[in-house]
Amino acid sequence: MTETGPGPSTKQYNFESGGTLTIKHGKDDVISSTIGHLVGIQTRLLIGTPREIFQEPPKELMDELYERYKDVPWKGDLLVRVGYDSIIEDYKRLFGKGIKGRPNVFLRILGAPSILKDALMAKLSKADHFNPLTNTVTVYHPKLAVGMHELGHAEFWDQSKHRDLWTGAMIASEYIGPFNFFKPAKSNNEMRLRKALATIPGFRFYTEWKASQNAMKHFKTDKEQTEGMKLLEPAFGSYTGFEVANVYDILQKDQNDPLRSYIITHGIAPIVGLIGGHLAARVPKERKSSFGILFQQEKPTESLEKNQVLVGSSKPQTIN
Repeated sequence: MTETGPGPSTKQYNFESGGTLTIKHGKDDVISSTIGHLVGIQTRLLIGTPREIFQEPPKELMDELYERYKDVPWKGDLLVRVGYDSIIEDYKRLFGKGIKGRPNVFLRILGAPSILKDALMAKLSKADHFNPLTNTVTVYHPKLAVGMHELGHAEFWDQSKHRDLWTGAMIASEYIGPFNFFKPAKSNNEMRLRKALATIPGFRFYTEWKASQNAMKHFKTDKEQTEGMKLLEPAFGSYTGFEVANVYDILQKDQNDPLRSYIITHGIAPIVGLIGGHLAARVPKERKSSFGILFQQEKPTESLEKNQVLVGSSKPQTIN
């Protein structure tokens, strides 16, 4: 395994399960470095990382993410970009040949317009995200837990037998959402149906929960897990707030005020949920068990026993 010269540093790993994990570290363009930092202040403050407002992810994050996800039997060709995004690279991966882990070509054509929108929005707000259309993760935040959450999304999609179904649901919301806002419905029932199709109640809740659950099981120590929960639980709380408000909104008799609905479901409710997540994440450790540690499946091992051997399934590959 070697790193490239000019351009992003690259490390690639082949897995016996047939997939690859490619991690690149680079610097983003002037848009992300200026406007992105300013717009992203709000998100980084809300999730409780004020010290990292203007920090970029370090190069060491490449190895940290690999070490925690190297035991996943990757089936697809996942690309993880640390510190930058690339619209050109996304479109090459969308229509390029031989890239495993993407949805079928029909869904990729339908989702093609969203690539540009999502990439621009990510640059303008330094938003960490996973794109199932290109099987790509973009990490802007320097905290390990944020990157692990996004790889948790990738793991969920990679291991799921129904990833085309999940991706189709995501694409549907991309088209129906704006339509609901600008095109008045003929009846309340029509608007309820359109809202339900646009948001698919429970979809975001479930996929975000799975992503955080995957992240939690890959933390190496109790300390990492505790610190991770301080970020993951508030973030998950925001999605919980959205889901509750969204279902309540769909059931309302009056469906003629889309602006009010949007402010409540996408503004007020997520912030209330986020605050609840911050409180839950800071419950004293001895009382944590009462919450069942929402995302945790197994307790991490602090260190290997004397006769234990850690076995990895990846094989490093040289990048020229």
